[in-house]
This record gives sequence, structure tokens and C-alpha cells, in this order.
Amino acid sequence: MRRVHRFLPFLLLVVAACQSDPVTGKAYYSPLGNDYVSQDRHIRRYFLTEQMLIRDGGLLPEPEMEAACREMFLKVVAALPPEHRRDFRFHFYLTTAPDVNAYTYGGGRIHCHLGLVARVNDAAEFAGVMAHEIGHNSHDHIGQGLGRQSIASPFVGLGSLAGRPGRQLAQSIAGITLVQFTRKQEQQADDRAVDYAIDAGIDPDGVARFFAGMERDFGADIRKQPQFMQSHPYPENRVQQIRSRIASLPGGEDLLESTPAFDAAIRRARGILPFYLALHKAFREDDLEPLLAAADAGVAALPHHPQFYFWKGVAHEANEERALALAALRRAGELDKGNLMTPLLLCQLELVEGHYAEAAQAAGKAIAIVPAVPLAFLVRGAARAKQGDVEAAYDDFDRALALTPSAQHERAYEVIRSYAPDYGR
Repeated sequence: MRRVHRFLPFLLLVVAACQSDPVTGKAYYSPLGNDYVSQDRHIRRYFLTEQMLIRDGGLLPEPEMEAACREMFLKVVAALPPEHRRDFRFHFYLTTAPDVNAYTYGGGRIHCHLGLVARVNDAAEFAGVMAHEIGHNSHDHIGQGLGRQSIASPFVGLGSLAGRPGRQLAQSIAGITLVQFTRKQEQQADDRAVDYAIDAGIDPDGVARFFAGMERDFGADIRKQPQFMQSHPYPENRVQQIRSRIASLPGGEDLLESTPAFDAAIRRARGILPFYLALHKAFREDDLEPLLAAADAGVAALPHHPQFYFWKGVAHEANEERALALAALRRAGELDKGNLMTPLLLCQLELVEGHYAEAAQAAGKAIAIVPAVPLAFLVRGAARAKQGDVEAAYDDFDRALALTPSAQHERAYEVIRSYAPDYGR
């Protein structure tokens, strides 16, 4: 009985955290609540939106394109059944990433990549993808996935006790279980995409047309791995399932396929996509000359896009051309008010060059975006120490050390004492 008692806290935790799928009513375990406040708190606590925007290359500074995309997104949101929408406040982000993708991480937050807008052929295709991502939120697939992972992990650990074969078996079972459920979730989200498109007065076949295009362009590569080992169903199977669902539902009249504003957004996306593709290709290949060339081409064609100035600055810094790097990064900072990477890199260069007021200002911008980065406090503290504001500098150093992992404390102390020898004495 003693061994059973050891598991009681875990079992009670699972019971206490049990949720119910808002659409199907099926119970599931989730470490998060399935309400907006709980998920929003989790997202804000770990700065997930900021991290995702950095990964996606930042927001795309194309107001007209963003407005056209947001209009279709909100058209779907406005038609959601109340029990599916719940208390969520839906957020849409259009980013510079050139791959064909959109995703959600809960809390009604949905990121759309530039590559997706360039890939669709009309507003109905785009709205269908947005409705699919909204469907993941309606079912709380994010919470369900987190719950499965937390439950599966102890079994993977138990498998390791049986040696290598047992470990491999346990990992395989846990992995396949997660993948199968994920495919079911994708099918559920596809079903919701059809329903939501019809409710919003949008042609639901846009969802099928999008996946038919994906099958045509990428199907051969996708099918190199068996479907049961993939997280998503094959596109051709999704098209069949989507069109079967459309045929089973009452048909609507005067369903929207596109709008002039969205057609213009597609043309604009296709026009600027090559510049971002060249930039990302050079970055992935870690080649400075193509990176600088791609950044220069982007600056010439899209002078209001800060991403090209940022990578121009990165390339110049790598070539030890500090003056050019600073000029490019300062321009990026002027254009982009919400990207952590620009002020974080800029503050370090300003500090090295002895521009202490500018370093403190750039570090302050980084802290305002994500107030949990020790490097920004470290740089601002160093800049303030050099300016003679010792009390404020020590406050920043204290904050930097509180945020720094213990394994890196000694290195942080070295940096601090190089700028403020009396700190800590």
C-alpha cells in the first residue's frame, strides 16, 4: 500500500486538472485551464508570443496586407458559435517567415506566415486555414496535447528501467500514441474549418483547395514517411475528408470566395516573398556575403522593413565593421518597435563602442519587450555604472543575477566587476 500512496498526489492532481473538450464534451487531463484567462496567464508568464515572434522573424510591416488578412480572420471569429468561442479574445499576427504555415499555441493566438499569404489563391483558402487554427482553440487541443505529454513521460521513464529494449518500446508506444491523437485533432480542426467557413458565409471548399494545392506541390515529399508516423494526415486524404463533410452539410448561398483587398494582398505577398526567401536561405547556410547581399536587396526594395536592416547589421558586425553595423541596427530599431533581437544586439554594440547613454536606452527597450532577459539588465547596469549612476547600476546587476542560471553566475560576476569593481563588496 505504501507504493500506491506515493502515486496518490499525482492521481489527485490529474483529477483536479480534468477538463472537458468544449466542442465534444469529452474529458481530458490538462495542466492548463481551458478558459482564456488561464491560457493567457501561461502565455504571458513564459513570454510565448514574444518568443514566437522572434522565431518568425518579427511582424510584417505591411499594413494593407495585414488589414486584408485580419478582416478574413475576424469574419470567421465573428461567426463562431458561443460555446466554441467561449471567453477567448482572438489575436492575429502576420509575420515575415517565408514558409507556408500558420499555427496556434493557445489563448486564441494565431500566427500567420508571409509564405502562407503568398501560397493561397483566394480569400476562402486563407479563411479556411484560419478557421482550422481557430478550431484547435475551440477543442483546446493545446491543453490536450500538454496533458498527454505529461502523462506519457512517466511511462517513458518506467521503460528505461527495463534497459535499452524496454526504453525503446516505451518511447515508441508513447510517441505513436501522441502522433495518432494529433492526427485526430487535425481532422477535428478540418471539420471545424468547414463548419466555421459556412457559418461565416465563406466558401468552405477553400479549405479543400488549399490542401489540394499542398498535395500537388509537396505530396511526394510528404509521403516519403508512412502516414501513421506523421502528425498530420496526408493532404490528399484531408481533401477527401473535407469534401465529404461539405457534401453532408446544407449548402449556403452567395458564399464568399475572395475580395479585391485580399487579392491585392496575395499579389503583394508574392512580390515581396523572394526577398525574404533569399534572406532566410543565406541565414540558414551561414554565409555572410549572400546574407549581406540579400539584406542590401531587401533594404533597396523594402526600405520600411526593419528585418533587412537588422540582418545587414548582423553581417557587418560579423565582418567587424562596427560603424556600419551600428548604423544599420539603429535604423532597424527606429523602424521596429517590438522586436527583442534588435535592441538586444544594439545595446551590446553601443556599450562596446563606449556609447553608454545609447546602450542604456537600447537595453531599456529590450527590457520593455521581454523583462526577463538577464543580458539586457547586465548591459544597462554596465552603461549606468560608466555614467556614474552607481545605485541604478547595482539595481540592474542584482536583477541580472537573479535571472541568470546558477551555472552562468561566475561569468556574469566577471562582466559586472569589469564595469563596477566594488559591486558585491
